[in-house]
Amino acid sequence: MKDHPLIRSGDWIHVAASDCVITRVYPRDSAAGICQVVSDVHEPATHDVDWDGAAWFFPDRSRGGRTLDSSPFVLKLQRGRRSV
Repeated sequence: MKDHPLIRSGDWIHVAASDCVITRVYPRDSAAGICQVVSDVHEPATHDVDWDGAAWFFPDRSRGGRTLDSSPFVLKLQRGRRSV
């Protein structure tokens, strides 16, 4: 896996034409990927994310996790990037 940009929980990243908020960063060499994000303002759900050396992407194994309600990450997603 190629080195990815420095990230931390609460950061915004762009994945597959979607703005997402990072909910957790996985340990190096994690089978789950680089991090987990929440996406979709209308039906927030978590997804694993990987880095291909140039862009973030949802790996085939990432099928959308549980829907989240009022976590701080969902609230940040709903407020949008302009409020950052």
